[in-house]
Amino acid sequence: MAISGISGVGYTSSSTGSETTWTTKQLAQLQNYAQQHMSVNEIANKMNRPVSAVRTEAAALGLNLK
Repeated sequence: MAISGISGVGYTSSSTGSETTWTTKQLAQLQNYAQQHMSVNEIANKMNRPVSAVRTEAAALGLNLK
């Protein structure tokens, strides 16, 4: 599953102020989880990311999450 045109969008954590970029592998994993109809909470837990970061990245990829 290829993801084209995505360079990796980062998010800034309000608690740490640090930015974390998404790797190509993580983007593919996010897309895979979305295709499996996993909830945003499940995806965030599996990927060890904040729910808001998962939602933001999914929207940037044009993915619909439940």
